[in-house]
Amino acid sequence: MDKVAYFKITRLKISRFKSHVEETEYHFGDLTMISGGNHTGKTTIADAIAWVMIGQGFFGGHLLDRFYNDKERKKRVAVELEYVDASGIRHVLSRQRINDKVDAALDGSAIRQKDLNAMFGDADEFLSLVNPLYFVEILAEKGRGLLERNLPPVSQEEVLQRLNGGSQKALEGYSFLSPETALSNLRAEQREIADAMLALDGQSDLLAQQNQECQDRIQALQMEIKALSEQIAGLEAKQKTGIDEGALRLELASLTMRYDEMLNEKPLAFDPAAYRIREMELRTRLSEAERRTFESKFAQEIAVQEKALASMRSRYHQMAVFLTALKPGIICPQCRRPVKEDEILDCEVGLKSALAECKEQGGGIKLKQQELLALETQSRRTFEDWKNSDMAEIQKEVEQLYREEEKAAQKVAQEQADYTAELEKISSRRQTIDVLLSCGNLTSAEEERLSELRKEVTAKAAVQEQLSQESNTPNQNVASQRDILQSQLNDVNARISAVVDYASVRNGLLFKALHTPNVEFQLYDVVKKTGELVPAWKFRYRGTSYQCLSRSEKILAGLEVVELLKRLTGRCYPVFIDDSESVDHIPRPSGQALISKKVADQPLKVQVKNTPMNLPKAG
Repeated sequence: MDKVAYFKITRLKISRFKSHVEETEYHFGDLTMISGGNHTGKTTIADAIAWVMIGQGFFGGHLLDRFYNDKERKKRVAVELEYVDASGIRHVLSRQRINDKVDAALDGSAIRQKDLNAMFGDADEFLSLVNPLYFVEILAEKGRGLLERNLPPVSQEEVLQRLNGGSQKALEGYSFLSPETALSNLRAEQREIADAMLALDGQSDLLAQQNQECQDRIQALQMEIKALSEQIAGLEAKQKTGIDEGALRLELASLTMRYDEMLNEKPLAFDPAAYRIREMELRTRLSEAERRTFESKFAQEIAVQEKALASMRSRYHQMAVFLTALKPGIICPQCRRPVKEDEILDCEVGLKSALAECKEQGGGIKLKQQELLALETQSRRTFEDWKNSDMAEIQKEVEQLYREEEKAAQKVAQEQADYTAELEKISSRRQTIDVLLSCGNLTSAEEERLSELRKEVTAKAAVQEQLSQESNTPNQNVASQRDILQSQLNDVNARISAVVDYASVRNGLLFKALHTPNVEFQLYDVVKKTGELVPAWKFRYRGTSYQCLSRSEKILAGLEVVELLKRLTGRCYPVFIDDSESVDHIPRPSGQALISKKVADQPLKVQVKNTPMNLPKAG
């Protein structure tokens, strides 16, 4: 959202806001007088303007429940503000709060507070522009940040050009972001150099003493090393007596060669992979054998006979039922015509003959079916016997495979055991020869003592060598080092002085923009001892501290601050001047002015006065 550099309020509509129960609308001009007694709603107008713009009250804060109208007992407020921008275009900004939900809209479209801040500035900046007392009384020391953020930048080149030649030379090639940080770093460097010079002063006194102590220590070490060497020579003579080192070394070389050969001939570990493959093949065959199912050759014929037998039974049952119910007029199941009375006997004989024939045919079918079932049973038994025999044979092959695997594993294990035993035998003999060659005729205690003596001689010789090198090192040129440190200290001191000058010039250029006729800001103090700048906050009006000002002086001082902030921020916004009755002559602010005045026992009155007024501008 684009920054709004200028706007003028033309209309304000309030609903259920503080003392306003009913919806109320006010109109404003370039100069608007707001008057009335206490608690009539003068400050309510200021709070409503601030709330619709930034969501806070005229003096900031987020305790918005105080804006609800107590008489209504409803958690709902609404404010609508119409303003004209620098192009003369009218806009309508509205905000409502129902319970804890707040909605804002600009020209009918929802808008976020973040976007409103981009247009009109954040809460502190906006309230400092519309409320003359907000910047000093509410922001107070925090106002430093608002001022510094809006001060016009001062380039480092401009500051350097205003320094004298000495300061410019001292800062040549020295880069820094801020003089405050630079001074802190330079002070630390100054202390480090001073500490180094103090340490250097005592260094020369120690050199002679340290050199003499070093020579005394070297002589003592030489005597100790000589005594230890004599003990070592006696033990070494005893160690070699009666030992044929040549034969032992030949044997050791032979054993070492054999040991290396055996390392290259190490038997392979048992690999069961081939057995697992064979086992998998047998398990596959066994699984296939288990999954084999009997396929009947007689199933179809048995089904045909079963169907024929069922048909014969149905026919027999049908004729038997007909024979039982035989009477004139019934339809004969054979000839399919009605039976006459004189044909009853012949029909009965024919039916009985047909029943006998049907029974005989059914018996033949039943007999053939039984023969097929017998063949089916025999065939199934033969299949199961063959399947079980095949599975048993495969299982025998699996068991035989396990036996072969176990035998092969035992063979490999025995080979590895023999190999390990031979290696251990060779290794043991090598260790024995090593002990003979290293210790000889010495006991364990004597060998341990010999080792300790050798280590002690080596350690003392190393210390002696180190002390000799230290004593032979030429004494450092303390005077030369001190001259170097003094030169560095002079450079640092000159640079500190130059940075202090830089800070003074920069602040003069930077705070020139804070000049007003009667208001004086002091944002930094100079530490007399070090010359460093430290943040400060002092505000004076006509030479008097703000805490000692009267109410009228605070309002006048606030109006000058508002004009200053308008110039720094580039925003010309309406100013709401409260308690104007305490000021005899109010300077005319730039832009729109809303002047509130207490008139005892009078109702709220908003009066537009757009006629030119001969009032001086603030600041």
